[in-house]
Amino acid sequence: MSVANKLRIRNGPYSGREKTLVGEAVTIGRDVEASIQILDRSASRFHCEVFPVGGMWFVRDLESKNGTYVNSEPLEDEELLREGDVIRIGSVELVYETGVAVGDQDSDDRLKWSDDMSLLSNTLEFRVDDLSDIEDQGEGDLRASDDARTLQMLYHIGKMVANGMDSTLPLRVCNYLVSTMPAQCVIIFMRDRRSGKLTPHTLAADDTRTNPVVTRTLIRRVMMENRAILTANAQEDERLNRKDSAVLKGIGSVICVPLSIAGQTRGVLYMARSPGSDAFSQRDLEMVSAAAVQLGLAFQSLDHLRHQRQVLWRAILAMVKIQELRADCLGSGERCARAAVAIGQALQLSSDSLDRLRFAGLLHHIGVIGGPPATQQNLLAHLDAIEDFCLFTPLIHRTHEYRQGQTGPTSEGDVEERVILVASAFEDGLRASPEADAVQLIDRLGKDPRLDGDVLGQLRACHLDGRLYAPESS
Repeated sequence: MSVANKLRIRNGPYSGREKTLVGEAVTIGRDVEASIQILDRSASRFHCEVFPVGGMWFVRDLESKNGTYVNSEPLEDEELLREGDVIRIGSVELVYETGVAVGDQDSDDRLKWSDDMSLLSNTLEFRVDDLSDIEDQGEGDLRASDDARTLQMLYHIGKMVANGMDSTLPLRVCNYLVSTMPAQCVIIFMRDRRSGKLTPHTLAADDTRTNPVVTRTLIRRVMMENRAILTANAQEDERLNRKDSAVLKGIGSVICVPLSIAGQTRGVLYMARSPGSDAFSQRDLEMVSAAAVQLGLAFQSLDHLRHQRQVLWRAILAMVKIQELRADCLGSGERCARAAVAIGQALQLSSDSLDRLRFAGLLHHIGVIGGPPATQQNLLAHLDAIEDFCLFTPLIHRTHEYRQGQTGPTSEGDVEERVILVASAFEDGLRASPEADAVQLIDRLGKDPRLDGDVLGQLRACHLDGRLYAPESS
């Protein structure tokens, strides 16, 4: 019984698509009629072919313009494919593997282009996801192909912005640019509002083992002149300082564009290729500039969201302090929030998790301090009724269940829950005995099987090194 083989696209817009190899030749290229279509401007319409001979599979180039590579080596003639071999066309990589494709996906669901516009109906219907397939099919119209590539890139970045406006967005965009342009590294530099210094904010690289090298002269010029700059070869660019790292350590082609946020230049988007790689083009500069505009708008939205959270924090903090003054426990909510965030940071939780822990810690005792039980329950019900609070009110309920003895050992998967239970139990102990020794209190909490031992260990470490008492910015 013969063993089936397949080709899997490893990166690019069609990443993850597979094609089973079954007895007949398979063409690869950017034409919609190719057996496997890839979207890369370096690819020819029919770029290469994988074909069988006596149960084995070979690959050959079809006189493509930019050549085919197997395991990073130029393909000179027909070559036998072995398990794990990587075929590269432009920046797109296909892996030769054993097995049957999970689901062969051909070009039937793609939007096909034609020079005869009369063949197209007045109304064109397609799935939104198919926008990622936009690609010119003609060999001669390079400008149209670049327009399609720019539109495709902006669509993908716009989709990332729409799907999740959080602190991970800049890194996701940078990683996408590294693989799409492609580039050796993409770095966002931001000016610190207090010190005025320009510092790295986000870094993505094609090889995490290599430290990217930057040309500071180019970055300074972009910031001072507020205009995008492209250098095809940093080694030979007269605009660069001869003592700059571009000459000392070796940088190839570079694009650097300003990042404008709320009408002010607050940083730069820096992109570089290594010496020996193809130089960036003017069209690449236009594409990166367009991406920088979207990034600037995203940063502006993130700033707005951050400001809203700060206003919300200050408003809730004021109300909590009024409750705490009445119950003679002023500062309890802030201490619990600090403890929860310090533990979360020690566990390397995401910024979104830290934000939820911060608010849950501040409100951990609402419904517990002051007033009769009926009033306490009303306070919790009011919190539950606020839509924006639904991200952290379940954590507050868990602290109440813990106090009432209703909860068992915490789930291994819910780290936030385990952190808030430890932080609130620790603060409850301090609120009950303000003069209690923190280490002894943590030891007592360690005897409770409902509290996580690893989280308690992080609490102890944060106490001993002072992180537990460091001012926590909202």
